[in-house]
Amino acid sequence: MAETTKKKDRGLWFREMKSELKKVIWPDKKTVMKNTGTVLLCSLLIGVCIWVFDFVAVSAVQMLIGMEVFGKEQKVTSELLASSANVNPVVIRRLLQQLKKAGLVRVKRGSGGAEIDRPLEQITLLDVYRAVECVEDGQLFHFHEDPNVLCPVGRNIHGILDQKLEAVQAAMEAELKKTTLNDLVENAYRRIG
Repeated sequence: MAETTKKKDRGLWFREMKSELKKVIWPDKKTVMKNTGTVLLCSLLIGVCIWVFDFVAVSAVQMLIGMEVFGKEQKVTSELLASSANVNPVVIRRLLQQLKKAGLVRVKRGSGGAEIDRPLEQITLLDVYRAVECVEDGQLFHFHEDPNVLCPVGRNIHGILDQKLEAVQAAMEAELKKTTLNDLVENAYRRIG
């Protein structure tokens, strides 16, 4: 008896689902293609932003650790840091200028070298992240600046996502703020030996 009721319930569920699907107004091919393109473009842009953050911020942190480790024994030049990071010295020089502007390093003209300008305990990953300008106007996520106001999703997309994305950014920044350059340098010395 119970088995028959379950089969009837499943049959009813499928009939009701079929009835509801008939009520759906499906988008036309042009709308599907446009929306798919928008999603792919946004995904690509977010991926590029994450890649830039990853490359730039990690390179800057590696430079700072290298400045502390190598600076005890030799003059730290952009060529030395570039060889450590396996990048072109021009990339290092640009990052050094950004770190200098943020007050994190001192750079001497010519091949005078570079030094960290503040105590290691006072430099956090958040400081480095902000110094190398990984975000535009303080916002990590930029998307769809001009959504279609005639579309119910487009008209509401910022209300749907903005608060969540701001929370994600705030959580990331809070985590970055917990780690100091001193923590990383101590870890580096433990690993280097």
